[in-house]
Amino acid sequence: MAENLRRNPNAQARGIGALVVQALLSLSMTFLVFMQTFRVAGCGDACDYGLVNGAWIVQLWVGPLVLLASIAAVVVLSRKAHESWWAVGIGAALVISVGLVNIIALNIAT
Repeated sequence: MAENLRRNPNAQARGIGALVVQALLSLSMTFLVFMQTFRVAGCGDACDYGLVNGAWIVQLWVGPLVLLASIAAVVVLSRKAHESWWAVGIGAALVISVGLVNIIALNIAT
């Protein structure tokens, strides 16, 4: 009985709203890293093209994989009527962190 008192009926709605924010954030970070790859046009042979390619590929994979993991976390937590926004928050922080590391790597490479 005490467990039912802790359940939140709006937990699923908050989790889904946070997923939308994370999806937009993931797309934004991917676009930002993509635009940074155009810096190679000005450096000729002095660029580290392997690092540029690696940063771009990592960003392409991290966004969707973290989003899928967040969707799975929201589904599992929502079925138990627990708060799930924190799982999406961790995913968003991971996407931002990886995006910033990739931007730094692109600055080093170009």
